[in-house]
Amino acid sequence: PSVEQFLDSARAAGAREIILLPNNPNVVAAARQAATQDLRLHVVAARSIPQGIAALLAFSPEQSLQTNLDSMGNALASVTSLEVTNAVTSTTVGGLPVQEGQSVALTDGELVAAADSPEEVLKLALAKAGLGPGALVTLYLGQQSNREEAQDLADQLRSEADGVQVDLIYGGQPHYHYLASLE
Repeated sequence: PSVEQFLDSARAAGAREIILLPNNPNVVAAARQAATQDLRLHVVAARSIPQGIAALLAFSPEQSLQTNLDSMGNALASVTSLEVTNAVTSTTVGGLPVQEGQSVALTDGELVAAADSPEEVLKLALAKAGLGPGALVTLYLGQQSNREEAQDLADQLRSEADGVQVDLIYGGQPHYHYLASLE
């Protein structure tokens, strides 16, 4: 959204205070610029949907605006965001060769793994991100995801590390097999 769209939405909402969660690194600047033009707007600079969800879960309507902004901002740091999609071209990024059509994983926006299946690449990315005992993994299944394969992956992750909790949620996103958070 543009700065003007943020401002129009704020006017339409009519709220005394509004917290914006951009959920995309390309939107943070526009949200911040809108906040300089309308003092009711406050930005929690979520750079991914999993970060935005963590921030939402940290919100408490009983708390003051500043307490919520602090809590929501702190929640961003507790989340590692992963995305699984398909490579649209063959390339090499940071020494990692990728073939067109392969499944690729990005961790906090950086390409970290390529493999033949979405589940395989997600497993590799989670291992690189530090999946360990007691972790919470939330998998948001995209439109292209296979529920049975996702369930098998969740079961594997639980069996490989003590106390790992894996939640499967249908997200319905069109371009990503999975969005995931690691906490």
